[in-house]
Amino acid sequence: MVENGSRLGEYLRARRALVSPDAAGITDSGRRRVPGLRREELAQLAGISVVYYVRLEQGRDRHPSPDVLRGLAQALQLDDEAAQYLLKLGRSDEPAHRIRLRELVAPGIEQVVRRISAPAYVLGRMRDVLCSNPSAEALSPMFHRGSNQLRRLFLDPDARELLVDWNILTEDAVASLRIATNNDLEDPAVGEFIADLATHSSRFRQLWDRHDAGLRPSDVVRFRHPQIGEVSLHYNKLAVVGADRQTIVVFHAVPGSDAEQDLCRLATRG
Repeated sequence: MVENGSRLGEYLRARRALVSPDAAGITDSGRRRVPGLRREELAQLAGISVVYYVRLEQGRDRHPSPDVLRGLAQALQLDDEAAQYLLKLGRSDEPAHRIRLRELVAPGIEQVVRRISAPAYVLGRMRDVLCSNPSAEALSPMFHRGSNQLRRLFLDPDARELLVDWNILTEDAVASLRIATNNDLEDPAVGEFIADLATHSSRFRQLWDRHDAGLRPSDVVRFRHPQIGEVSLHYNKLAVVGADRQTIVVFHAVPGSDAEQDLCRLATRG
């Protein structure tokens, strides 16, 4: 079981290594044994003592104040979402939520997804596809009911062929997983899931160790589909009210575009 203090320390070490002295406005005075900022440099930027920062990084102080955490977030050049993630890591007294062994989709939500003509599906907090419509299933096996999107993304060679921007999408997926599982990392089931992915995918392990945390509610994904060729689709993520971190994902094309016609052809073939 990983304690919150250790998780906070891991996060600080990982993010410290990603901030260059130049970006932080620090003049490099010589060779560095480690990438990024030194402990004393980050402590100075955050306005705290080096001794206290070392205690935080080593997990020996589990009650940093919000002001200290905000100072660290600024020094680490975190965006708003990553800063919120850091603040949550510092709340060591909050109990971790336990995840259920099986997630269910409300019948009404499943009916809505099935009625959408564009590719649509529901994702659970561990990135299981809980339900999907025929258009989504025609787009990729990654969107089939029962598929785990992360396992497909990192462990299925076909995913790398299908997704033109696979490297960028893997970064987004891991950053999103950090947000979704922030309060569940002490749950053995979550730990086993992450450890299994890290064991079988060096790419996942590299990204997880970076401690990126963020969520893109919308963007564009380029597919290299075996039937319709390369097509760019917009997507939006919609939170399911009343469900614990379930999300409806809908892909769509610009009206009248070639991509919209490609989707229609794919649906007809499906």
